[in-house]
Order: sequence, then structure tokens, then C-alpha cells
Amino acid sequence: MSSPRPGARLAFEAGLPPIRLHDLRHGAATMGPSAGADMATIKAMLRHSSITITADTYTSIMPEV
Repeated sequence: MSSPRPGARLAFEAGLPPIRLHDLRHGAATMGPSAGADMATIKAMLRHSSITITADTYTSIMPEV
């Protein structure tokens, strides 16, 4: 029987917490502004249709940026 998520067994065996690829994507986008990435770069990375979507979502999470 195969795992429903690729790599889930490897992550479990390595003692890593369960995490989805979407969580990693969201984490990278959330940390991007703090690391100096501009919204246009983050928008392109996430393939959002509008920079407004990106800015509204990720600047509200970390308002100090």
C-alpha cells in the first residue's frame, strides 16, 4: 500500500513533523518579505494573478514588514 503523500514515510522515519508542500509554500511566501524579497517576486513565485492578492495575504501575516 502506498502513502497518500509522497515522502510522508521518509519524513516520519527522519523524525520530522508532518507538513504539506502547501505549508512550505505558504511559509516561504510569509518569510519572503522579511528576507528582503519584494512583492512582485513573491507574486511570481506563487503564480498569483494579482499582486494585490499576494500583498493582502502576506503583509497582514507579518505587519512589521
